[in-house]
Amino acid sequence: MPNLKEKYKKLMSKHSLPKLEDLEREFSFELEEDGDILSFISDKILERMDEFSKTLETALFPVHDPSKLYEAKMAKGKREELFGIYKSMMSLYWEGRKTLIAPTEKTRAEYIKKAYGMWVKDFKEKVMSLFDLFEKEWQKVQFENNNDTALYFG
Repeated sequence: MPNLKEKYKKLMSKHSLPKLEDLEREFSFELEEDGDILSFISDKILERMDEFSKTLETALFPVHDPSKLYEAKMAKGKREELFGIYKSMMSLYWEGRKTLIAPTEKTRAEYIKKAYGMWVKDFKEKVMSLFDLFEKEWQKVQFENNNDTALYFG
């Protein structure tokens, strides 16, 4: 691991990247494998963006899963704001996917910087706010017996 940290420090200096500890904390990973460090980090960021965009997606476009129908109903007043976040997150996700097709050190580093910046400045707080809403609203949910249309969105 010390060797990996030294390699990252050189990349950080060269490309003005965020601190490794900040990336690991924000995107829930630990740099542990030797190889293309920037590829590993951008893959981990892509995984997190995909995970959070799916959460937003189910709140915006519910399916027949009962929990998702309830959560869509809970987020009804925030749909426009959530869609704005979702749109930005999906655009960033696809920008990251492009680095898989034409990977260069520079494109990976630029993606990591941009994704980290957008996450800490915009996405994190808004996603956390949505999670807070769901946490509070789930405590209020009441079971409705024989009311099959209560959650119908059509």
